Amino acid sequence: MKTFLLFLLLSVSAHAELPVDIVFDIDLTIVSLINDRPGGDLLADPSDPTRNTVRIHHGEIDETYRVFEGMTELMEKLELEQKAGRVRVSFFSGGTEARNEALLKSIKLKNGTSLWDLAPGRVLGRSSMTPTGLKPPARIREQFKKDLTRINPDLSDVIIIDDIKEFVPESQRGNLLWIGEEFPFPDRTPFPPASVDPELLAREKYKFRWISGQIDRALSQRFTTGGALSSIIQNMSNAPVGCNTYRILSDLFTK
Repeated sequence: MKTFLLFLLLSVSAHAELPVDIVFDIDLTIVSLINDRPGGDLLADPSDPTRNTVRIHHGEIDETYRVFEGMTELMEKLELEQKAGRVRVSFFSGGTEARNEALLKSIKLKNGTSLWDLAPGRVLGRSSMTPTGLKPPARIREQFKKDLTRINPDLSDVIIIDDIKEFVPESQRGNLLWIGEEFPFPDRTPFPPASVDPELLAREKYKFRWISGQIDRALSQRFTTGGALSSIIQNMSNAPVGCNTYRILSDLFTK
């Protein structure tokens, strides 16, 4: 009996020391694409519109992206955890591999490390998504899925932060930290409003405060108790509640 208990304790201890996998979607999760349409950059600071933006070139395309407030600060925390062997950071996006590489290389932490450097060999793009067999007019999120076993076959310690829950297979929704998709970015609705509810605007602008808090608490519990990260994140979190007025208006205009 004592031998069994010792084996159990050692197994739990070893499990607690394994790196956990934290996977980030890219578009509308860590960055948003800026375009010239009305409402194309609702999160811009009027006094300094280019702050927290990066310009990239891939193929024949030039694009500008807004980096969400507080995102790089979270990545700096995770970089420390990764260096300690407790965390692995990955990215899984439906964007092309060339775009993902150019974008992640352009976003730097204070020490000069890029997000690309932070996840060596762990940036998955469009070609890594799993087709479901559905064809148009099915939405892209219905045609392709992000199979997290490509990150780690053992999903107990894998979580993905994403704004679109449908990109995650239903069998892996327990690994999802969903951040919601209510904010009226132009690529979500053909009629972005000229102004947005101030509460919704603040929530989107500073959403990484919430995301960072969720991840901090989940990692603390994970390394204290040895429990599965996916179970911990589901027991403690739901997407923050916000106004969806823009969605109601958009539906009215598009019907």
